[in-house]
Amino acid sequence: MLAGISFFRRAWARSFAGRFGWRTVASLLLCLLVAWSTSRIFGLYVSRHLFLAIGHYEALLHVSRERVAVNPLFDGRPDVQVALAADRNDGYDGQFYLFAAFDPLLLTFRDDPEQYRAVVDHAPYRYGRIGVVWLVRLFEGDHWRHYARGLVRASLWSTGLCALVVALVAWRAGRSPLYGGLVLLIPGFWQSTHLGLPEPLAAALLAAGYLAWRAQWPLTAAVAFASSLLVRETGAILVLCLGAWSFAQGRRREAVGIVTISLFPVVAWRVYVGAVLAPVWGLDAWLRRSGEFSWPLVGITRLWNEVQMGTYVPEAAEVARAALVFPPLLLAATLLGVSSAVRTRAVPAFAGCAYAVLALCLSFDKVWIHVGNAQRVTYELFLMAALITAEGTSGRGGVSRVLTLLLWAFAAAYILWGAFDADEVRRALTFTG
Repeated sequence: MLAGISFFRRAWARSFAGRFGWRTVASLLLCLLVAWSTSRIFGLYVSRHLFLAIGHYEALLHVSRERVAVNPLFDGRPDVQVALAADRNDGYDGQFYLFAAFDPLLLTFRDDPEQYRAVVDHAPYRYGRIGVVWLVRLFEGDHWRHYARGLVRASLWSTGLCALVVALVAWRAGRSPLYGGLVLLIPGFWQSTHLGLPEPLAAALLAAGYLAWRAQWPLTAAVAFASSLLVRETGAILVLCLGAWSFAQGRRREAVGIVTISLFPVVAWRVYVGAVLAPVWGLDAWLRRSGEFSWPLVGITRLWNEVQMGTYVPEAAEVARAALVFPPLLLAATLLGVSSAVRTRAVPAFAGCAYAVLALCLSFDKVWIHVGNAQRVTYELFLMAALITAEGTSGRGGVSRVLTLLLWAFAAAYILWGAFDADEVRRALTFTG
């Protein structure tokens, strides 16, 4: 018995728990539990949609039959055309990532770039955000039947990774890892996960870069940021805010290094994409004029006018309801960012203010035409709010606490009762199929 006790003590001393203590181990396990629970809850939503689609991941991506039929990548491949076609309408954004997975390096029609007009809706834009496509090809290889599944799973599992990172940020700040659950209250993620869209992946990598920077691992931070920007370049706002803050603190070499390493891969890739597509798109191959932005509040003002006149998606009252409620939620997130920036000058707060300005400048024709678009493209504002809350940098005053509580209570109420897909979310939470 004494020998057994002695063996246990030696094993304990050499173990992770013995080195760091039970409290650390328990906290890390809680972080993992939060990540698993978050991914599992989003998974219920995905599973319900997959059940309704009879197990066809292509249906979740809304792959258009018409686009598949005219896509030159699938000429002479009836097996692919039959397997992918799922939607009788024009489809949705996820289908373009699926198509790009068949030609992730723009090699098939490099000598005839005109063909890329029929591959995706706007090749410079779609191929500019190539990160998630490369990830799917890395894990799925040439097994094209798994590409749609890979896109959906990448989005779903990224919600768990994002929750894990936010939980670790909170734990590092001496707060509860349960704050990682705030990822569930990012409205855009509910739509992104079941549509196989890459916003959760971009958010997870962006948050991981911030965590690495806070832990003083600048190279790891830069690699995470670079990966995120290859998925969605809008994360550059946080990178630039972080670089400016480091530079102002006298850490100039670190600031320049992080910004340079973070931006170089996406810039190099965009230059390559532009070089391939310039014979057809000209300067638009490098300089995208999307029309997503207008003057502040112009898009929201028109949105509410359309709702008041009854002309905003008149066949779907739930979309009009969401259009009335979501802009005030954006305002609540904006107020939290401004309050934190004034009181604590935290990097996520300044980045949040920048993302808030962009959110208030979203145009009607390209974004607010459907409130779901606005939910998706504003995820970074809510991610910054989650980081602010997890670190406790929203301020110590009563006003800051009230703003924080109101924001996340408002977000929860919106997702469950205000969003256009709120009924689907509530049904999914009790889904057992």
